[in-house]
Amino acid sequence: MPIDVATLTAASGTELAEIFARLHAAGPIHQARYHDVDMWLVTGHDEARKLLTDARRFANRESYANPAARASPMLVHQDVAGLPPMLPFLDPPDHTRLRRLINKVFTPARVERLRPSVQQIADELLDAMARRDECDLVRDFAFPLPVSVIMRLVGVPPERGADFHRWAGLFATGDPDKMPLVPAAMAEMLSFAGSLVQKRRAQPEDDLLSAMVTVSEGGATMTPAEAAAMVFALVAAGHETTLNLIGNGMLTLLDNPAMLAELQSDLSRVDGAVEELLRVDAPAKMTAFRYVVEDVELAGTRMRAGDVVAVLLAAANQDPRRFSGGACPHLAPETGNPHLAFGAGVHFCVGAPLARLEAQIAFRGLLERFTDFELTVPRDELRWKASLFVRGPLSLPMRYRRL
Repeated sequence: MPIDVATLTAASGTELAEIFARLHAAGPIHQARYHDVDMWLVTGHDEARKLLTDARRFANRESYANPAARASPMLVHQDVAGLPPMLPFLDPPDHTRLRRLINKVFTPARVERLRPSVQQIADELLDAMARRDECDLVRDFAFPLPVSVIMRLVGVPPERGADFHRWAGLFATGDPDKMPLVPAAMAEMLSFAGSLVQKRRAQPEDDLLSAMVTVSEGGATMTPAEAAAMVFALVAAGHETTLNLIGNGMLTLLDNPAMLAELQSDLSRVDGAVEELLRVDAPAKMTAFRYVVEDVELAGTRMRAGDVVAVLLAAANQDPRRFSGGACPHLAPETGNPHLAFGAGVHFCVGAPLARLEAQIAFRGLLERFTDFELTVPRDELRWKASLFVRGPLSLPMRYRRL
């Protein structure tokens, strides 16, 4: 019987782990159904990597035309007039051109230059937490950290900070009651981004946006509309990864007190722990829908041209054939920890270095300044984002003790 993909939307971590275990026992590829659309769901790690690195046979081509994609809330941005498809939804050659341009400006060196700013923002948020012994870790730390970093990255004026936080909050919402507000926020954000792009084209500054609107590669450039869409993508998706990584990661540590204690006794292991937290409870649960371009066989499964397929990243990261720990985290690193939390291939997450930097600073700060973390609500009362594609708690009320 096909898997009802929609049931994955609001499943708890325990429920997901049980579902993934059953899927892994049954095989790496499964027949599935999303609304009225038949599709394939890839859960095996090796099979997922093969699919993600084969952009020729598994493409985004026609993704906006196929019913599964149109049923997806992930593509609601297509209803906003003037917003071109974002980088994750493009195929070569358009994807290749834009990816080369963004890679030229969003470099590891530029990310590393952000370290003092990220540390300053994190310290200010941690200072506020230290003035009390309870907080909502999502509202008070995990959300404002990446949003504030992105504001500095693209040069958002301080007077627009409140609007920027409001838009980002709506894009990150998994609350069905707030979803009707999202399209209007997207339109506002796009209009603001467009005006910011025009200002940077006229008078460049020392920020990522100025670099994007002036960069060229072999004569290719980024159009104003594409630069505005890139700003939108940074806000809509760029902060979401770090937000969910901090929320999911803290819950994983609370569920594994021995790992938490080991980390607090040796903060030098935080960077490796972040990779394991990414693997065990990835902030991105599933990829965008892909389109099978030509008949292909993957792990003995015959897929036909025109079929819809998606990778369940969260399941692939717990594949026991690749990771001995499965859903259980541990600090002993496996070789390279080849998780797929950031995807693979041409659509590997552009913002992965920034998300890693933010998470490393965040967890190191939390663990060196506080201890005795505990939830102030029962674990089963936590609410999760109602999303098929991303995973994270809507709030994380907790108490702690200052060190």
